[in-house]
Amino acid sequence: MDSAVYLGKAAKTAESAARNSSCSGDAPMNDVNREELNAKLSAVEARMDRRVADFHSEMRQAVADFKADMLRFQHETTLQLHPLKGLKANVWSAAAFVAATSVGIAAMCFTVFDSGRNTGALVQETKQQVSEIRALSKHVEDQVKAIQALQQSGES
Repeated sequence: MDSAVYLGKAAKTAESAARNSSCSGDAPMNDVNREELNAKLSAVEARMDRRVADFHSEMRQAVADFKADMLRFQHETTLQLHPLKGLKANVWSAAAFVAATSVGIAAMCFTVFDSGRNTGALVQETKQQVSEIRALSKHVEDQVKAIQALQQSGES
């Protein structure tokens, strides 16, 4: 039983005792001898001992249930955290991969830019050489024509 039921019974007992006793002082009180008083006190003490024992056993059961729940919760938490043990290493590995990839991309961009600059210079140099070769080719053509013209004028 819980405390509300005990309090309810005690209140009912007090009400019935008040109804049965006379407050006017007309009726004489019954004398209670020592044996009756000891018997009543023993009965009350026995009831209180039983209530305390019941409460004690309920508390033991509640504590045992709480311990069982805590152990179950600890086991479930351990099972849930088990896959996360390698997570820290995975995060560091991913961070290192991202950093290495970023450095690689930066180096590649620098190399491509620098080679583009070199390619531009090479294209410019090639254009210059092509124009020089055209000029020399034209000059050689003019000399060949001049020699042919001299040979034809000397043959005639």
